[in-house]
Amino acid sequence: MLFFLFLLYGVVNNFVAIYRLAEHATPEILRTPLHELALTIKLLKLGDIGAFLNKAIEPPPLDAVAESVALLKGTRFR
Repeated sequence: MLFFLFLLYGVVNNFVAIYRLAEHATPEILRTPLHELALTIKLLKLGDIGAFLNKAIEPPPLDAVAESVALLKGTRFR
């Protein structure tokens, strides 16, 4: 019986920790710089960068997307 109580305590404790973590986790789209997201979208051939990002639940501002695309177009690899 004592083992069952310890097991139940561990399960409930893990559930509470996971719930709190998920509640406060920042989505990756907000943690990643916008120019990196734009480059990934282009490399994966997912279509127009602005159109793809507008499908997000909270899309970034259009001027920020345009600035990121301009930054990538201005970058030259030698």
